Amino acid sequence: MADNSSPIIRAIDRHCRSIGVCHCDWRLSIQDCEEGYVMWYINIVNIAISAITAVIGIVLLINRIFFKGHTIWNGGTGTRGWLRPKPVDSMIIFFIMFNSLRLLSSVIIITDALPGNWIARSYLFEIPWDFGLGGITLYLIGIAQTISQSHSVSSWLPSPLVVDIFGSTALFLPFVCSVAVAVTAGALAESDLPTAEIFVRLTYIAWFLWTGIIGCSVFYAGVRLVRILRSYHKKARYGPKYTAVKSGIYRIQMMVASFVVCLWGFATFLLLYSILRDQIMTNTAANIFLSIPWHFLGGITTLVVQISVMVSPKSKSNPALKSKSSSGETNNATSETGVSTAPDQENVGGSTIGAVTTMFQDDNEAILNAIKASDSKHKQQSSPYELSWANKKFSTHFFINKVPIRRASDASSQLELTSYDDR
Repeated sequence: MADNSSPIIRAIDRHCRSIGVCHCDWRLSIQDCEEGYVMWYINIVNIAISAITAVIGIVLLINRIFFKGHTIWNGGTGTRGWLRPKPVDSMIIFFIMFNSLRLLSSVIIITDALPGNWIARSYLFEIPWDFGLGGITLYLIGIAQTISQSHSVSSWLPSPLVVDIFGSTALFLPFVCSVAVAVTAGALAESDLPTAEIFVRLTYIAWFLWTGIIGCSVFYAGVRLVRILRSYHKKARYGPKYTAVKSGIYRIQMMVASFVVCLWGFATFLLLYSILRDQIMTNTAANIFLSIPWHFLGGITTLVVQISVMVSPKSKSNPALKSKSSSGETNNATSETGVSTAPDQENVGGSTIGAVTTMFQDDNEAILNAIKASDSKHKQQSSPYELSWANKKFSTHFFINKVPIRRASDASSQLELTSYDDR
């Protein structure tokens, strides 16, 4: 147990209470430290988790883009704003970068590469977290940009312009600040240690704010979206999309819960480290205890989320899933595995909604159809006076009253979020 006296050796990467007894800042070094032996194994486990998660992400992304026909970015123009990522696919790309860079950071630490180069080590430790937070931010932006156009849910979401401003800030500001602060802290490590340590603390105070805000946003949007889907799910209990919507709700709950636990847990550790850095560094047990969730929480979260994207129950062949062609003939295009591969046509509120019940994405399409069906019902229940007033409502930069038209979907399209075009 370390005493409260000042260390006889104080550097950016270590505090030494006596000759030969040093406690390391494991972000930068684990060599010749009290925690070095345990931290070596922690970094080895982190390398394994990061490698497995990165490989799964690459395989999943290749499957979705080259075999499923998904895209990274939504095309088209209109009220959706300029920041229009496909949430799942763009999220996976950022998670691949996050885990690859986390792997590289741990390799540098255990091999003691770039010794004394605190600028490089500080930067390489901080930059992966920008991609991790960026992946969650892109998922949130993608959801918000899509469902903000839905008539039934737009009342609790800002316009696409506001989403653009918030999303761009949340996506790019951490990159800019992390690079600037990490480089500055590393550059001042030898010449002005007190100032360098202040920059380290400021870095994690800023990260505490970013992760806390994004976590609250994900929680709010996820809870509201699940409520809407559950409402539709109860009404469609005997409909053809019942199982698919139920599966999709569980998937969204799993992803949102994983993100929120990760972000809020990480925010707590960041705040503690920014305030109590010296006390934590000079206490072996506290130093190791904090390093475990710091190293593993991000990798495990991205692994759970990617698995939730991969896993999807198969739909059973059901007469209710048969679709009719324009000539009125019944089309029962069902694969040998019992999964319907033909677009179903479901008339909800007088509008035709195309759905594809394919592996990996059938439940997601049903979810979006549920939102669309809710829109149709809302329009039918609106009085002529309400519709007239809505049509005359003035559009501003922050609240845009323009109802988009849903673009027809096909089996190879990205189905996590419905794609809209203005006609």
